[in-house]
Amino acid sequence: MTMDLSDLYRDIVETSPDGIWVIDLDGRTIYANPAIARLHRIPLEALSTLTMFDILDETGRGQFASHLEQVRQGHVNATEVEVQWVRSDGDLTWVMCREAVLRDDRGHPRAVLYRFSDDTDRHELIASLRASEDALEDQVAQNNFMQAVASAANQAASLAEILVHARSMVLLHDDWERARAFVPATHEPCRVEPFYAVDDDREADVDDPRAAGELLLAQRAYDERRPVWDEQRLTIAVPVVLGDVAYAVVAITSAPPLYRHEMIEKMAVRVTEQLARVAERERARAELSAARDAAMEASRQKSEFLATMSHEIRTPLNGVIGLNNLLLRTELAPEQQRLSSGVQVASRTLLGLINDILDFSKIEAGALQLERLAFDVRLLLEQVAEVLTEAARDKGLDLVVSCHPDVPAQLAGDPTRLAQVVTNLASNAVKFTEHGGVTIRATAAGDDDRVQLTVEVSDTGVGVPQAKLEHLFDPFTQADSSTTRIYGGTGLGLAISREIVQAMDGTLSYAPNAANSGRGSVFTVTVPLDESTDGDGAEESADAQARALLSELRVLVVDDSETSRLVTREQLAWWGIDADSASSAEEALPMLRGATYDMALIDVARPDPDGLDLTRQLRAGPAGAAVRVLLATTQAATLDRDAAREAGVDELLNKPVLAGRLRSTLLRLLAGQPAQASPAERLAAVGPSRGSILVVEDNPVNQMVATGLLAALGYTSDTAEDGVAAVEAALSGSFDAILMDVQMPHMDGYTATRHIRAHETGPRRPIIAMTAAAVEGERERCLEAGMDDYLTKPVDPARLAETLDRWVPQPTTYTERLDIDRLDELRELDDPGEGSYVDRAIRNFLGYAEQDLAAMTAAVDAGDAAELRAIAHRLAGAALNLGARSLGESARVVEEHAVSESLDEAAAALPVLAEELTRDLDALRAYQREQFSAR
Repeated sequence: MTMDLSDLYRDIVETSPDGIWVIDLDGRTIYANPAIARLHRIPLEALSTLTMFDILDETGRGQFASHLEQVRQGHVNATEVEVQWVRSDGDLTWVMCREAVLRDDRGHPRAVLYRFSDDTDRHELIASLRASEDALEDQVAQNNFMQAVASAANQAASLAEILVHARSMVLLHDDWERARAFVPATHEPCRVEPFYAVDDDREADVDDPRAAGELLLAQRAYDERRPVWDEQRLTIAVPVVLGDVAYAVVAITSAPPLYRHEMIEKMAVRVTEQLARVAERERARAELSAARDAAMEASRQKSEFLATMSHEIRTPLNGVIGLNNLLLRTELAPEQQRLSSGVQVASRTLLGLINDILDFSKIEAGALQLERLAFDVRLLLEQVAEVLTEAARDKGLDLVVSCHPDVPAQLAGDPTRLAQVVTNLASNAVKFTEHGGVTIRATAAGDDDRVQLTVEVSDTGVGVPQAKLEHLFDPFTQADSSTTRIYGGTGLGLAISREIVQAMDGTLSYAPNAANSGRGSVFTVTVPLDESTDGDGAEESADAQARALLSELRVLVVDDSETSRLVTREQLAWWGIDADSASSAEEALPMLRGATYDMALIDVARPDPDGLDLTRQLRAGPAGAAVRVLLATTQAATLDRDAAREAGVDELLNKPVLAGRLRSTLLRLLAGQPAQASPAERLAAVGPSRGSILVVEDNPVNQMVATGLLAALGYTSDTAEDGVAAVEAALSGSFDAILMDVQMPHMDGYTATRHIRAHETGPRRPIIAMTAAAVEGERERCLEAGMDDYLTKPVDPARLAETLDRWVPQPTTYTERLDIDRLDELRELDDPGEGSYVDRAIRNFLGYAEQDLAAMTAAVDAGDAAELRAIAHRLAGAALNLGARSLGESARVVEEHAVSESLDEAAAALPVLAEELTRDLDALRAYQREQFSAR
């Protein structure tokens, strides 16, 4: 079938889904198909009256007019453009317009054909994609922004700090142009006020019309505890809320147009959530700080209470113990002696309980503080032994103290606390041991400068039952807590000791005494310590001197106790002494008669026979006269010294035989000098006054105690009842030392000490604190005030004697130091016309003796043995000529080392020489004053 092409073309145009519209060059309709009517939503017949200008918006009409003019001029052939139509119902729709210019035979434009297709779906898809891209960009920006806010919030220490940072970060965001913060008003918490950073211009808000509106909006958000919008100003105010509390309000103004209302609010809320976390942390810190302050205040009040109670309890206890001490030194009937001894035991037990409770309170409060000081372990153990000697002697126990040569001379740590632990363990050992003995032994291991110090305290006592071991170190726990228990105590000692050792990073352990077939106890303390060179080195120097002078001695140790023999030989070996030992008289006598011994150290309590009988037998032999005999006894103070001398004893030593005491005794016997009495021995027999002491004490009973103890030690004393009187007496009187109470009316001991130190003009006089406040930091407070040493009440007589020995120089009578017969011989050379020859010789010697010592030191340093020999020879001769025997002999020792070019030994002997020089020069000056004072 043949179809007319014109009909075909018409059918194609009429049924086309695209709108086809032909207009003339003025925009009027020539032809429009039905699709155009559907696209424009008007009847087809109505299109004949419309022009293109009627279906375009205002912008489109202008553009179309210009375009049509281009068509008329022949500048356009075909175009394709997306345009927005205004439909007959007013809706806007996007259409794709394809244009073709129709021309006449001459090629002139005569009409324009448009093909329109609905492009709404594509346009909406593009818009949706663009919106998705924008949303993704917003999400990335939000995440980056919130990460920055979260990071700043994590680092911020306070809400104020994060408010400043957050405002800066908000202003960097593209959508926000202004940010403000508001906080509760200082004087009216229900109202908010602007938050200003330090460098903010507060005056700028006065002229800013937005400020008042933002304040009102912030107040609403604060009151309602929710975000509030001001649509007109494009501002949102969001409160920073934690629980029911609003800490601040953040107001953010968006840059117009505001087309993402929900996103802005979401972001603002997330910002304030971060700020709320900072506020929560700040509140938690404030609560923690308040709790800490409350705890510290409670601790301070507890410490004050402990200090007060310590003082109030110790003050009368000092009187009880002190007066009872003095009473025991008077002539008492046997029953009175027994009762007074009971008072002494009970009062010291009470003192121990008080000390335990105070220490445990410190540990519970976390107030235990450790010092780091240089100290000598040997000296520390000797001090512990001094404390326990009397108790061990009363029970008939052997107390043995040993320090292995591998233990360094100086260690760094807390000697006071270490001594407390060892004392506690050793006193327990004495308390729980009825027969046998107690041994304290120190050893060391380690390398470089780090030392593991181990102190073992072993006994032959009752031991600890297996069932009690689990709770051995628990506080208030005892091996026997029954109502029939034999031994008293609080059960705190081991708990305190363990806490102290653990604070030192050490360990404290228990084991049965294997050396005693498992009966008895061994407590082992191990603590890490550093070697030190910070101490005064006095003990180390003394040991070096002893090695230089004593190493050639041969000594025999006679003791039935294997432990005592081992310990004594070990100590003698420390000084280079070759010592042998014997366990019985049968073994000792042949050794003494068959070998050349310089000294014999004999236990007085020997059963076969005792020490005195053994000494008599020794002296009766052919070689006995040359041996110096040292008798070790637990009763040195009460032993019949005349009987000992008659038996041939050269020296009595208190057991335990401590290293320092043994060393000084050996040196003195070697030099032909008598040994000095220990502080405890000196209490029994006192000679002339040893010095004048000012006692500052407000309590009359404690005044009696202090002055009585001083008198027993050989000191004269005067008293002052408070700090004011103490300052006046100290600055106007002449005292060798001051014993200063701390808590007194009118002026306390700290203030009095500061006044004395500020105004004293002569040599610095030692001020020794006597305080009943035995709490942490009291010693440091006393030393900081200007005091030199520290004693706690009740004052132990031996400790007082030891402390005064350390601070008050003891005058040595020249008759003890000088050969008076030699000086008398020199007096015969006196020429009445020219004055005393001895006086001139002493003056001359005093003028160069100390210079000689300095020259000898320089010669040793320079390695010049010849120069050292010449100076030592001259000094020895001059000293011996003037009767200064000890100085002369010490100088000869140095001379002999110089002759053999043994400069190391000479260097070790110089400290001994220096000590003897000081003592003999003082003796020569004293001799001058007495013999030639008229001149």
